[in-house]
Amino acid sequence: MSKKGFTLIELLVVISIVAIASVGSIMVFDKSNTDSNRKELVNKFARIQRAGLIYLDLNDSWRKQFNNKGYVQMKLFELQNENFIETDLYNDVTFDDIDNNSMIIIYSTNISTDSGNREIVDTCLVDENFYCLANSNGGDCNCCQYLSASVKTINGNNCLNWYRR
Repeated sequence: MSKKGFTLIELLVVISIVAIASVGSIMVFDKSNTDSNRKELVNKFARIQRAGLIYLDLNDSWRKQFNNKGYVQMKLFELQNENFIETDLYNDVTFDDIDNNSMIIIYSTNISTDSGNREIVDTCLVDENFYCLANSNGGDCNCCQYLSASVKTINGNNCLNWYRR
């Protein structure tokens, strides 16, 4: 008796192997896509804060305010109006819009180094409720811990160290 074609069992085994391989590759792709989105968000947050520093350098009134108080807070829409950052900002992980009322806090702080204390200018990205979105590198918060007490309480709001991405 000659056999032409495949049996039902052979077809089911092949289909199940293909299905398992497909599910595995989809899971790997999804993880790499999520990692890529998180890196893009970190880069976006860092780029926003660098734009704030550049805007501060180029704007005399902001620089005077910074020199007088030791910090400034600027809303994202100010940078958007001056074309320093794009207007359609969104979170690459959750795909929610980044509110243009979010603020960059630019402040001077002292850090301890091996050669003693050193004053630096740093930034922190916070939302309109002063919840920390990103540190100056665009990564997880902890930026607010370096803020002085006067900067931590701006307009009666506390800058909270709260990571919410």
